[in-house]
Amino acid sequence: MNSKVLEAISHFNLLRKEERVLVCVSGGMDSVSLLHFLCCLDWQLNIWCCHVNHGIRGKEANRDEEFVIGLCKQLGVDLFVRRIDVPQTAKTQKLSLEEAARNERYRIFEEIANELNSKIATAHTLSDSAETLILNMSRGTGLAGLCGVPAARGRVIRPLILVSKTEIAGYVKQHKLAYVTDSTNSDITFTRNFIRHRIIPELYKLNGSFDTVFRRMYQNLWEDETFIAKCVDEALAQPHILVSEGRYNVARLKLMSHSVIFRVIKRLLMSAGVLCDEKKARLIQQMIRLGKGRLMVKEHIFVSVCGAFLTVEKEAPKEAFPKIYPREIDVSGPGRYKIHDQKGLELRLVTTKDPKSHSSLNDASQILDYDKIVGQLKLRTRQAGDKIKLPRYGCTKTLKKLFSEHKIPQEQKDKCLLLADECGVIWLENFGCDCRVVPDNHTKKYCRCSCFPFESIGAQKRDKPERNDSLRCE
Repeated sequence: MNSKVLEAISHFNLLRKEERVLVCVSGGMDSVSLLHFLCCLDWQLNIWCCHVNHGIRGKEANRDEEFVIGLCKQLGVDLFVRRIDVPQTAKTQKLSLEEAARNERYRIFEEIANELNSKIATAHTLSDSAETLILNMSRGTGLAGLCGVPAARGRVIRPLILVSKTEIAGYVKQHKLAYVTDSTNSDITFTRNFIRHRIIPELYKLNGSFDTVFRRMYQNLWEDETFIAKCVDEALAQPHILVSEGRYNVARLKLMSHSVIFRVIKRLLMSAGVLCDEKKARLIQQMIRLGKGRLMVKEHIFVSVCGAFLTVEKEAPKEAFPKIYPREIDVSGPGRYKIHDQKGLELRLVTTKDPKSHSSLNDASQILDYDKIVGQLKLRTRQAGDKIKLPRYGCTKTLKKLFSEHKIPQEQKDKCLLLADECGVIWLENFGCDCRVVPDNHTKKYCRCSCFPFESIGAQKRDKPERNDSLRCE
C-alpha cells in the first residue's frame, strides 16, 4: 500500500512536505489506514482530523464517534466532530439519504478547511473508483465519468485512489490497526452497496487481477482527460474568444473540435453557477451551429446565440404585480380609471348625428360601440382563458397566443389593460377592440379608449376628432 499511495501523491501532485491537511475519518478501515499512513509519513505535515456523525445509525453512530475520538488522542491529532440530521435534510431537500449525507459531509469539510487553510484528504480507494465508474456508466456518462473518482478536485485530495481494498486490509493487518464497521455497508438496497457486493465480485471472476487492470485503465483515462482539459484551457485562452463579460465569439467556437466545444460549454455554464448536463450542452452546441437560439439553463440565467455572439446572461427576477392595486375594478361609465402605478384608462363618450362618421375618427381600432356593451363593464388585467376576436385577424385567439405571437415580454403581459363585459373581452391595450363591439353604420354612441398618462399635451389634442362637425366629445 505504501508504494501505491506515494505513487498517487507524486503522479497526481496531491501533497507536498509541510502542507496542512484535514483528514476525514469515519472510523472505517479505509479512513483509519489513511490517517495512520499520513501520521507516519516523515513529511512534517500539519494534520487535523474531522468526523461527521450523520444521525442515521443511533448508538452505532455514537460508537463510531467515540472510537475516532480515542484514535485521534492516541495519534496526537486534533479532532473536529460535527453532528448533523441527515434524514431530516434528505426529507427537506427531497434527496436520497446517500446524496444528502454526501452533500452535508463536504459542506462541513469545506467550512473547516477554510478555517484551517488546508487541503481535505478523503479515503476513497481504487475499489471506490471502480464502483463509481459502474454507477456512472449505468446512468450514461462521458470520459470524465468513466474515470471514476478523481484523484483531486479543488482542495480535496484522495491519496488512496490507486490502492485496492485487499491492499488496505493487508496494511491494517500489518500495523494491527483497530477500526469500526458500518452495518449499513451490507445493505444492498443502497445502489453503491449493490455494486460493491453483487457486481464487482463478478468482475473478479472474469479476471482475478481486476484491480491491477483497472488501476492501469484509471491512470490512462485520467491522462487523456487531463490532456483534453488542457486543450480546453488553451481554447479559452485564444484571443478574441471572450469579447466582453459573458459574451463569446461564435465564429471561434465553431472552429473547436466536438470534444473541446462540449467541455467549453460546460466551463462557461459553471462560471455562471450552472451545473451543465449533456442535454443542455447539446442544445447549446446546436444553437452555435445554427447561429441563433435562446435557452434558460437555470432560473433567471439564459444562454443566447444571436449572430456573431454567444451570451451567458443573468436576468433580474421580474417584479410582481403591485399588490396595493386591484387587478379588476368596475367601470361605471366615461371617465378615468387607475389600476396600477404605471397607467390607467380613460373612456370618452362620443355622440354623432352622422352614422358613417366613425370612419373619420383617428385610430379607429381604439373606438368601440358603447351600446353593444353587455352588462357590467370591468377594467382589469388578463386572466387565464381570456380570448379576443380582432378585426385584423378575423378569428378568435387567446391572449396567451396573441402575446406569444407578438413576443410581448412577460412583465408587459401582466400589466396590459383590457376591458371586459359580461360576455368577455371587448378591448385590449395596444391591440384594439373585439369584433363584437366594432362600430358600424348604425352606431350612435362611440367610446374611445386611451391609456394615460398621455405622452404629451399635443398627443391629447391629436386624439380629439378633427374636421368633423357632426362629432361631439362628452
